[in-house]
Amino acid sequence: MAGSIVFSDLVRETSSTTGGDNFVLDGAAAGFRRFIDSVATGAQFHYSAVGVDKPQEVEVGLGTLEADGSIARTVATGSLTNFTPGTKTIALVAGASWFAEADAGLVSIGAATDRLDLLEPSQLAQDLAIDALVAEQAAQDGAIAGKADIGHGHAVGEVDGLEDELARLVARGDKIFRPEEYGAMPGGDPAANRLAIAQALTAAATAAGGGTLLLGDLYEVDVGNSQQSLFRASSPSRLRIIGRHPGCGIRLVDDAGPYPSIFEFDGSAATVEFHGFTIDENGAANLSADPLPGSATSACSAIRINTVATDGVRISGMQFLDCPGINTLTINYSETTRDCLVDGNYFRFTAAGGQGGYDNSAIYINGRSYAVRDNRFRGPPTPEGGRCAIEAHGYDMIVANNLVEGYRTGVNLVSTNTIDPVATNSIVSANIVRGAETGVQLWAISGHALENFTISGNILDIDPGFDPSSINRSGGVVIAGGAGLDGTIGPGMIHGNFIIHRQFVGNGVNPDNDSAGICLDHSAGDLVDLIVSDNVIRDAPNNGISVFTRSGTSRRLHVSRNRIIDAGHNVANGLRFSLLWRGLAEQSMLVGNDVIDTATTGANGAYGIYTYFVAAGSSLIERDNVTSGSGGDNLYNRSSANCSERRHAEMQWPSPRLAFGGGARSFSVDLTTPVSTSFSNDDSAQPTTARESEIKVRFKNVSGGAVDIVPAAAFKLSAPFQNPVDGETATYCFVSPDGGATWLETGRSVVMHG
Repeated sequence: MAGSIVFSDLVRETSSTTGGDNFVLDGAAAGFRRFIDSVATGAQFHYSAVGVDKPQEVEVGLGTLEADGSIARTVATGSLTNFTPGTKTIALVAGASWFAEADAGLVSIGAATDRLDLLEPSQLAQDLAIDALVAEQAAQDGAIAGKADIGHGHAVGEVDGLEDELARLVARGDKIFRPEEYGAMPGGDPAANRLAIAQALTAAATAAGGGTLLLGDLYEVDVGNSQQSLFRASSPSRLRIIGRHPGCGIRLVDDAGPYPSIFEFDGSAATVEFHGFTIDENGAANLSADPLPGSATSACSAIRINTVATDGVRISGMQFLDCPGINTLTINYSETTRDCLVDGNYFRFTAAGGQGGYDNSAIYINGRSYAVRDNRFRGPPTPEGGRCAIEAHGYDMIVANNLVEGYRTGVNLVSTNTIDPVATNSIVSANIVRGAETGVQLWAISGHALENFTISGNILDIDPGFDPSSINRSGGVVIAGGAGLDGTIGPGMIHGNFIIHRQFVGNGVNPDNDSAGICLDHSAGDLVDLIVSDNVIRDAPNNGISVFTRSGTSRRLHVSRNRIIDAGHNVANGLRFSLLWRGLAEQSMLVGNDVIDTATTGANGAYGIYTYFVAAGSSLIERDNVTSGSGGDNLYNRSSANCSERRHAEMQWPSPRLAFGGGARSFSVDLTTPVSTSFSNDDSAQPTTARESEIKVRFKNVSGGAVDIVPAAAFKLSAPFQNPVDGETATYCFVSPDGGATWLETGRSVVMHG
């Protein structure tokens, strides 16, 4: 029968036929030929029919051209489609059933016999063999004379493992559908390509046992009905969309206009997979897109998945180019979903028509049990560029090994507000974020704790001057503030991150005063069981680490073994500390941190450590090391009230000043260079009502020479003061002559001047 089927190129007409009647043709589509000009009366051919306004109405069958120019319809299985009123396109195509029938003739070709004998006895294997043999045996292949060229231009083996993978899919019962079989072609009419791909997708999504849509080339498409996503399927049983090679895929025409998404899936689904092709949204040329956050019709997403009870969603090896949408990927599903994986993809953000300034994320994912890993994100490093690379909601999630460049924020880690009261078991690890205003931002939605998370091993290159037009909170790890964000944060760990800040002196930018390398400034909620340890923070413009519970409490918060280097170069801001801790604290610790100022000229360094616990219980501060360069203005300010079990700090102190605030118990000072110093009362600070009656200081001379420390006459000592000789230690207790009524006040510190 294969030899009796007629093939002809570029044949496509429109029709308004309804029901199951013969197709009455209304004329050729733009750029195509009429059936009556291409095939003889009585000839048979394969056709595809799809509704222009109702792409869900499709039919593929065997047609016969009648004497009156209409097309008689037959289908291999099932019944004819009951078309409703509206325009349809009818195209002459090469049907899949013809390939199977033509195979009997092809296997007789001598040169091809051995190769075909090796192939699996499957429709897919036969189909792939035919594609390869057509070019080689065209002269001998009388069975396919006149067949339209639907070749993809790439060898099957051009993509590693593709042939094996397709064979595996067929072996498990999947059926393969190609847009070419429905009339799509590279360089073809964008509207016709869109309709053909939609028809192929519908066939794959509804195929019994699962279907695969194989994209064999790059197809340019238009948007069509801007109120609907271009390619949509509801409750696919098991669907996979793959490319023959990474350059295959979908590209929008210039100035395509607004649209909800390119691909959209909803309802229930067993499995949805995307692999190895390109979606080019052509954002810069889409002047009328106007993406709107929260819009159901102009979000301009590449893929949107809203599914229930899926066994798995996987998006891998994809290229998302010039994507202008509110979210390039939106994956939003219920807690019954498992095994979602987004890995090995490339994302490039481009603002729609150069608009910029609107909220967007490359990946928005909300669910349970998922991983976002090994992806690369690139955006223009401007305020009009990408806002956030990865926004992760839910629980049981991993965000790892991603590279982000040119986005305002690398990762938003968000507690769920729909699935469960808590967000648990979250890991953000081994990511590299370059040139961002914020590396990782923590969002604790009201009533939903952000707990059991680890942020570790990330390299966060922070640019506080990302947006010179605004004053924003900047930092490596930052708590997001605002209405509805008063959920508890913790238990959690921020550990082993390397946070580098770019200096911006001279460009007029002044980051928010509370900006910090690690900024745990929670506007309303509590910080509970957090460990902040072993991080390295360089060149933070304001503060190295900042902790502030404005209306909540820090409970069992441990800040330890961090190294903070050269914080506070933003001299425009007076509130600059390497370690800054304010608010209520209970059973918390600030232990064993290294504060280092390497400045040799000027007074660009921050103060060392400032703590102000409004009402702290059983908190511990000890063994913190402060080393300042000769040009810094490091102040070790222990201004804190009601802090029990407060012990001592260790400081290397060559020349700047050292302050002891009210509430201090004892200090350990290593004098590293020969100095001449004196003690006096610091009258520059605002006094408060909290006072202490004594301060104990241990001085160790490790300078290699003599030191001369002279207390002011107003100080009362428990014993005569003697300077320690090199290598020795002396401890003195400074007391208030009137029980703290006149000095040793919180905020009015006893200061050692170099």
